[in-house]
Amino acid sequence: MFRFILLLVILSIITSCKESVKKDFVTKSEEVLTMEIPSDFVTFYNKFHSDSIYQMNHIVFPLAEKSDGSKWQKENWKLHKAFNDQGGAYQRTFDNFSGIIFETIVEKTGAFKIVKRYSRINDDYNLIYYSSKVSLEGWELEK
Repeated sequence: MFRFILLLVILSIITSCKESVKKDFVTKSEEVLTMEIPSDFVTFYNKFHSDSIYQMNHIVFPLAEKSDGSKWQKENWKLHKAFNDQGGAYQRTFDNFSGIIFETIVEKTGAFKIVKRYSRINDDYNLIYYSSKVSLEGWELEK
């Protein structure tokens, strides 16, 4: 009987420890996610993709990077529209590395990838980097 009670106590301690660790992990992850992308970036991002004049005024030209090593120029820039996942064919993620916001858009099979970087300049966000790549069966072509 003593062994049975001891076993129950040990199992309950192990179970409660696991739950505590899991709960702490989830809480910390949620905190990181909410701190990762500032709310003022979200406001900027939405306006950037809905107002063409605002977009052009918030890109640091010449903008890196094209596949040939040249930079994107203002005169041949094509306006970017709001993200559309095309029925789940594309996935978008954001990361914040020391205040630089990385936006990555990847086609579900990995054949197409866009990377954009935004940074604060003079108290406002600006697009500072844009790259798009097409990868077909081991062949990489950059646009």
